[in-house]
Amino acid sequence: MKKRTRLMTTIAVFSLIFSSSQVLAAKPLEKYNKSETVIKSKEKKDSNKIKNRDNDKIKKDNKSKKNEKQKNNLKHIETLNKRLNDIENSLNKVNKEIDKYFNIEVQQDTSENNDSNVGVDSSTTDTAVNLEQKDDVSEKSKPNEGLTSINENVQITEDGHEVESEQVIENEQPVEGQQIVEGEQATEGEQVTEDEQAIEDEKTEQDEVENEQQAQDIEEAEDEELDENLDKEFNDEYKREDNGRYNSFYGKLNSLLNKLDTVRKQMEKLDKDSSESANINERYSKLVNDVTVSINRVKELQQNQVSEIKNKYTNKKLEEKKINETKKDWEIKLTKGVKDDENNLKNITILDSKGNILDTVIKYDALSKKITISTEHGFIKGESYTILIGGDLESSSGEKLGKNVQKNFAVE
Repeated sequence: MKKRTRLMTTIAVFSLIFSSSQVLAAKPLEKYNKSETVIKSKEKKDSNKIKNRDNDKIKKDNKSKKNEKQKNNLKHIETLNKRLNDIENSLNKVNKEIDKYFNIEVQQDTSENNDSNVGVDSSTTDTAVNLEQKDDVSEKSKPNEGLTSINENVQITEDGHEVESEQVIENEQPVEGQQIVEGEQATEGEQVTEDEQAIEDEKTEQDEVENEQQAQDIEEAEDEELDENLDKEFNDEYKREDNGRYNSFYGKLNSLLNKLDTVRKQMEKLDKDSSESANINERYSKLVNDVTVSINRVKELQQNQVSEIKNKYTNKKLEEKKINETKKDWEIKLTKGVKDDENNLKNITILDSKGNILDTVIKYDALSKKITISTEHGFIKGESYTILIGGDLESSSGEKLGKNVQKNFAVE
């Protein structure tokens, strides 16, 4: 009995010790679990904080990118607007040059001169020249009416060297048509140097050219600053047109269309929803229309003028000349003086191979009896040109040349 009691006591003690061990072992585990939960919760909060911070940064970056995009879009529009301003100014300049060349106001001023034998049809358009009216002149200016010989010795020269000498002779008796034969060279007295006034005019023109060049240099410097906002392809394409040599009215206008096309390509990169984009698109469309109207206008004007000159008289072609210089002045020397008015000198033109009239400056020196033809932009290598002297060109006494003189030349 005692043994049994002792055994039960021992078992009870061991059971108590084992239970206590389990309790003591369980308490640290619970504490550990609570710590782990706290850590995980903190990590989650930190993760959310980082995530929120990243989201805020993304939003900020997106907003910054949006602002930068808007800023770049505005800079882009600013540059394109400047390009359109440049094109618009160039168009106005070319239109003024066209008006000056074909201008009816010049004809009206000429018709008021009592010494002028040129009639002007007031019913023509505001720029067209009615060359047919030049038949209505005094009896002494009509060819083949028993005139004394005109002996207009036409010498077309380059760089001071004689190239061709052509003489128009009107016989004292009426003949059929006109005969152009080789004539004598101008007399020594007719080959005189330019007077002081001509030299002064040349200096003035040179000063004007230098001033224009300085203004162009300043404008190019401003362009370079704005060009940073556009891609290289656009700049290269635009500058290629800007540096091109377009010496005919048609060529200058067509160059403006090419410039507008480069602007159109860049407009496609603009934000279509912005009001600035809509405004620039409207400007672009208007300029395309204005340039197209001017192109059609000048094509009609020059076609009418050249066809009237060529169809009115037979043409005498001189030997073709090949030149190497792209910048060259041509001289026409006559043994008799020419009526020095702008409308009369418009009987002298230079055409390109497509029949477009070049923008030329024609000057007459009464002392040397020389007519100088110059172009602002010179000629283009590989192109062919024609100097056309209309038969309506009048001498200072009102007599007409009576036959067209045509000389072709090519630039090698």
